[in-house]
Amino acid sequence: MAQKPIRLPTSTLPTTTSPTVPPALHNALLSALLHSGSTDRIKTTIADNLSAAGWTENLRTFIQELLRSGECTTYNEILARVMEEVGLPQRENGANGHGASKAKSVDENNLRIPDNVVKQSIGVVRGEIEKVAEIVVDDE
Repeated sequence: MAQKPIRLPTSTLPTTTSPTVPPALHNALLSALLHSGSTDRIKTTIADNLSAAGWTENLRTFIQELLRSGECTTYNEILARVMEEVGLPQRENGANGHGASKAKSVDENNLRIPDNVVKQSIGVVRGEIEKVAEIVVDDE
């Protein structure tokens, strides 16, 4: 078996207190994943899992409701509302000043990404990383 070009010491992997990897390691890993075709496999698998879980259709319905109600009229406004509903931070405020949301709440639309999709996605990403990198357990 050929030696993998990247060594990932466990001390450099993201944690809850340090959610990023060093820039040079990040760039090397991303380059290896792109070169191997792993990024396409990851994107396709995650998209398929979201669709199978009904999340993609729920998202489409939510966006249609935002547009039909007039609550959002631009892409940036829609993006801000979707990010808010799924619980992701917004980079800039896309609110349009219309007050409370007229679209269905997250519970009605199920815009929270299902736990099983998250777990499957983590497994896919890890599997693709293991194809291009050697994870080395270290003591920091």
